[in-house]
Amino acid sequence: MNRLLRIMAWPVLIVGLTACTAMTGERVVYDRQGIQVAIQPDPTISRSSPPARNSHPATVTMNELRLLLGSLQISGWSGTLMGLVQNPQPIPLLNRDELNRIAEPLATALQQAGPIERVSFLLEDTARPYSPDRTAGMLFIRGPYLHVVVTDHSGFTQADTAGGEEKDPRDTKGMKLWVARPAQAASVSASEEPRWAPFETVHISLNVSEVSGLLTARPTARADRPPLPPQAALPVQLLPQAGPAIPPSTADTQQLQLRELSRSNLDLRDRLDEQATQMKDLKAELLRLQQELEKAKPKGRTPRKSPVP
Repeated sequence: MNRLLRIMAWPVLIVGLTACTAMTGERVVYDRQGIQVAIQPDPTISRSSPPARNSHPATVTMNELRLLLGSLQISGWSGTLMGLVQNPQPIPLLNRDELNRIAEPLATALQQAGPIERVSFLLEDTARPYSPDRTAGMLFIRGPYLHVVVTDHSGFTQADTAGGEEKDPRDTKGMKLWVARPAQAASVSASEEPRWAPFETVHISLNVSEVSGLLTARPTARADRPPLPPQAALPVQLLPQAGPAIPPSTADTQQLQLRELSRSNLDLRDRLDEQATQMKDLKAELLRLQQELEKAKPKGRTPRKSPVP
């Protein structure tokens, strides 16, 4: 009987999922080998004033997407309070295998998306296929920028609710997106910054042309230059004596150290601000729970007064 009920429930479930997809307007364009890519309406457009438009359909090659997404790193922690006692280290947002498998579906989806749509992606953890944690997010191109928002990552486990409830959408696992050097995150003006949803707090923007040009402009050996003979084959007496090593410019070294120190201070300030906000939220939640406990306490009865003789 139970088996029959399960068999009958499958068509109902499929119809329900199809109806939900139709209501949200999302259409799946790729679903294979643990990777799902879809096109969905972009809610940041209606929130913008005046309404913005994405630069879709966008012609982005697979190699460009590998470079752009390959420069992104993410940090986070497992559980709710772990970030208060340890310094999370960034890891690649997508490893090399994931980049190779998802680059082509994403490039195709960006070419099919319209000016009021964005592309969503979801990757299962191949090492833990039954884990509820996934790498998921959205991306879109608007003007010169590629905007990426991440809603979950398989590298960090979600907080244990101790009751089997569904994942709290407010649980972002303390995630933060970073850009690996030499690339840098784009400084988007307030007028061009997308109006993100309340739960879409983990996002970053890249200047497509700058990052692509920076990562592809790597020094390579010129093919028309004849190869130099190895010094080991020359007679010892013909080898020129090595001159004194020229130390690097002190001013350049100091400027580099100042830039590194400034960047480290900014990163530390951002982390402290984020932790202060989280502590404030935790204190507010604790105060609310205390108030609810006070209200839930039974009121004591007033003792009867003994009659005066």
